Amino acid sequence: MKPDVSVLIVNWNTRDLLLECLESVFASKGRFSLQVIVVDNGSSDGSADAAAARFPSVEMIRNARNMGFGAANNAALARAGGRIALFLNNDALLNPAALEGLVDFLDRTDSAACAVPQLLHRDGSLQNSFDNFPTLASELLNKWMLRLLLPGRFPSKRVRHEAPAKVEAPLGACMAAKKKVLDEVGGFDERFFFFLEETDLCLRIRESGRDCFFLPGLSVVHGKGQTKASRPARAWIEYYRSNYAFFAKHRSPAARFVLRSGKMAKLAADLVLTALAFAATLGLARRPRRKLPVYAALLWWHLRLCPAGAGLAIIQEADREPPAA
Repeated sequence: MKPDVSVLIVNWNTRDLLLECLESVFASKGRFSLQVIVVDNGSSDGSADAAAARFPSVEMIRNARNMGFGAANNAALARAGGRIALFLNNDALLNPAALEGLVDFLDRTDSAACAVPQLLHRDGSLQNSFDNFPTLASELLNKWMLRLLLPGRFPSKRVRHEAPAKVEAPLGACMAAKKKVLDEVGGFDERFFFFLEETDLCLRIRESGRDCFFLPGLSVVHGKGQTKASRPARAWIEYYRSNYAFFAKHRSPAARFVLRSGKMAKLAADLVLTALAFAATLGLARRPRRKLPVYAALLWWHLRLCPAGAGLAIIQEADREPPAA
């Protein structure tokens, strides 16, 4: 008998978070039959063994190395038998109301292909749960200022919704989608190793004539950014790489040229200003001290013509310490 929902979780060296996440999934089952699939991307911290021992019903896919988020989810999708696929970050905590609300909304809304809840920090404060498709304006201008001045075009957590809303790019921390639609559009594009893979997927969903929705009445706690926080320079390189891949796939050659040129100019300016702030504060201010090596690494990566051997994709045997919690 096929399950109602296939819950798909990708893990890499976050054992405790994974166990907590799985605990929340099984506690949220309610009236649905669940298939839970964990894809372990070559962890070295015992994540897969610990999860298999505590939750023997979990289907475990063990990759020998870090295949990336999109490729790992595609491996899980190939096994998924539910009519709904729920992509869940391993630092997110599901709850019964969110699971039931997401599934019921998709079941009763023909035009909906995917839906996401409101993401929350552990203290209950709001996170952004969706974004816009990347444009030159969103990537080269101050996004915080765009959201403040043009909230209709660049919505954020500051804009409150009272009812389900169609959105461009839901964030994939907790995203429910109709499996038949995912099969039709082809799942994730594995050129996106980490970042923007769900954005590309949602754009293809929209191009197929379906919609993605934000459901403000539902909420899920999300840890947010464990990998990015532990390796900021590599994570930002990976984001820039995905950003360029998105423009190469969906935007014009002229837009791609303007994006790369603008990013390099912006990075150079940020590096100079941050270096001045670092010198002026004698290196004591936290923000310049934290940002300076990131800007330097990003600009150096660009000057070397954005080589493949950088970012998160190269982290293998020699560099697999668990991310900071």
